[in-house]
Formats: sequence, C-alpha cells, structure tokens
Amino acid sequence: MTNCNLEGKKTGSVLRNSVYCPFASCPRSGLCSLLFSALVCSVSPAQFVRTEHPVSATEARLGMSGAESGRVGALGISVRQGYLAGFGRINRQGGVAGRKIRLIDYDDHYQVPDAVANTERLINLDRAFALVGYLGTSTSAPVLSMITGARIMLFAPTSGSLHLREPPSRLVFNLRASYLDEARVLVKHLVEDAGVRRIALVDRRDEDGDAARQALDMSLAEHSLNLVSQAGYLRNTLEAQEVFEQIAAGRPEAVILFGTYAPCAQFVDYARQHGGRPWHFCCMSTVGVEEVQRLLGTRAEGIVSSQVVPSPVDLSLELVQDYQSDMDALGYRNFDHMSLEAYVAARVFVAALQRATPALTEEALANALLTGTFSYGPLTFGFDQNFRQRNHRVFLTQVSHGKLVPTEQIGPLAP
Repeated sequence: MTNCNLEGKKTGSVLRNSVYCPFASCPRSGLCSLLFSALVCSVSPAQFVRTEHPVSATEARLGMSGAESGRVGALGISVRQGYLAGFGRINRQGGVAGRKIRLIDYDDHYQVPDAVANTERLINLDRAFALVGYLGTSTSAPVLSMITGARIMLFAPTSGSLHLREPPSRLVFNLRASYLDEARVLVKHLVEDAGVRRIALVDRRDEDGDAARQALDMSLAEHSLNLVSQAGYLRNTLEAQEVFEQIAAGRPEAVILFGTYAPCAQFVDYARQHGGRPWHFCCMSTVGVEEVQRLLGTRAEGIVSSQVVPSPVDLSLELVQDYQSDMDALGYRNFDHMSLEAYVAARVFVAALQRATPALTEEALANALLTGTFSYGPLTFGFDQNFRQRNHRVFLTQVSHGKLVPTEQIGPLAP
C-alpha cells in the first residue's frame, strides 16, 4: 500500500506482500483470505462494511486495489501512475474546494482474496470516499456485493465486461468502451478491410475471458460468422504447443488474443515459429500490447490492438500534452495507453467532484456524473437516464517498423 500526497512522495507504507486480515492484525495467510472471501459472498455485506464515507475539510480519500506485482503488474503500475498524474494536477492547483485528493492503494497481485481484503480495509479502516481504478473483471466483480452493502462508488474499473454494465448500477460508473465495442471494431475491420472470414480466439479461462468470448461471439454473429476455433489457458500458465494446435485445427485467418500479456506474447512467438500460412494477430486493449511488444521485440511486427484511448504519444492532442506534462511532474516516463486511460478517468472524476461541491457527498457526486458531459480530446463521457455510459469510442493501433502507431484499417497480410 502506498499513501500518497499525489506529488510523487510516499507518506506512509506497509509491506507490498501483506494484505489486511479482518480476523487478526497480522499479514494475510492464504486460508484466512479465502475464508474471508467466502464470508463476503455468503453473508450480507452490510455486516462487514461502513456505509458512511465522509470527506474532511482538507482532503478526500480515494481507494484503489490493483495488481502492482505479479503477472499483470506492469498494467497495474501504469493505472496507478495515471491516476496519480491526474490527481496531482488538481492538487498542485490547491485541490477541489481546498480539499487535496489522497489516493490510498494496495497491491492485490490480481488475486481475488487480496482484492476482497483490500476493499474491506479501504472501506472500513481507511474510510475511502470512493473506489477507483480496479483492474480487470476478476477482481472487480467479486467486490460488487461489498460495494452495494457499503453504498460506495466504484469508478472506472479497467474492464470492458458486460457483467459490470448490465444491469446498470448507480454505484458503478464505467468510462471505457466495453469488450463488445472493441470486438465489434476488430471484427468489422478484419472482415471489411482484410477480407477475413475465419477468426479464432485465444483467451484466459476466468471471468474476464468469459466476458471477452461472449463479446466476440456477439460481434461475429452480426456478420453471420462463428469462431472457427478457440483455446483457453489457465491463469499464470500457457501450453503454447497445445493451444497452437487447437487454434490451427480451425484453419483461421486471424487470431484475437485476450488475457495476460506474457502468455499472449508466448503464443504469438510460438505460432510464428511453427505456423504455415501467416495469421493476423489482434489484441484487445486490456492485454497491454506495449508489454507484448516489449517481450517480442521485432517479432511483434504487424500485431494489431484495439484501444479505448488515443495514442499516448500523439502530441497534436492537448489531452496528451497535459498527460505527458503531468506524468513528467511525478517523474513518470512510461507513456502507454493504460496510464493514459487512468489519467483520463482521474480528470473526469475531478471534474465531477468540482461539480458536486460544496456539499461533497456520494449522492452529489453521482448526480454530477449523471447530469454532466465530460470531454477530453476525442473522448466524451456521459450517462443516460438509466445510468448507462454513452462512450463507445474505440481506436486501432498496429506495431509497424518497431513502433506502436495509430491505424485506420487492418490491411491484408503480405504473401
């Protein structure tokens, strides 16, 4: 956990490998966290969590549980940095109505028991006003019952899952385009630009993977298509040969990748070494194509990825100029799509806080989001009367000549 004043200085910390245990003041044991997770799922959340989340005259505390180590640690770090950069911007200007924004974050290693325990601590002990930036469906969905019981807002989870969108909730505010939006863009461009009809999927066998597969099935059906092959892998593992053989059996022309960046990179590497006719490789945004490119080097050439924000290095956009400047102010130089997404979310949250003052309550904040429109560069956010998000913008990028660049279409493969 890091308690930050949002100007890049650590003001307090606990061990990264320790998670709060509600049964004793000790580092978490695996059994204890599993028991607690089971209790949260089976007993009324109101018995465990506070339902009042006040702000003080000088600060508003926000909570985050994210993967800052482990298999998706690079993405979790990017999310954290993006939020710190966005909140740091308003703090340097004096805060919101004199209140500095204080981010309290814990590392959940992308593990459900840790995310549950972290959320309980953020609500009960840290007295967070709202929760922001949870990474992935797997760690966001299990805390929904706690959020409902605590009557606390979960803002901008980094997930495109319909499970976090349907039915819509007044406590959960999604900003990013959904997996369905991303899948529709990838399928449309594969079919219309590259003439592809045979599409396969490699995904992770968990809640996130289920959500991506559902979105892709729906998108393919709109073109009267079905997956020609599909292979999943368990979290933290990938049998590249086995997955490749399952995918190759369907004779695909394109393979859409979803899951963790390391297994996705491993699959592409194996397929390019052992495949015959080349395939289009397309990642969905939460894979983290920058990390795939880092792992593969020159072997990443041609990989396409859907994105939910514009290029983080497109300095023709005022949004990107502000983002890079605010990242620089904290010493962060890793400009990527994930941190830009988090930065935009922080800016939207701050704008809503400003609309909600001076009576800064959960109800005032929710009303500010529901009645406002928030525009940043090519992105416009808002919500309809049924609490559904109005942003569905998706961008395409492609690794070309060693750089990740925006693209308008997916071209045919070279023979």
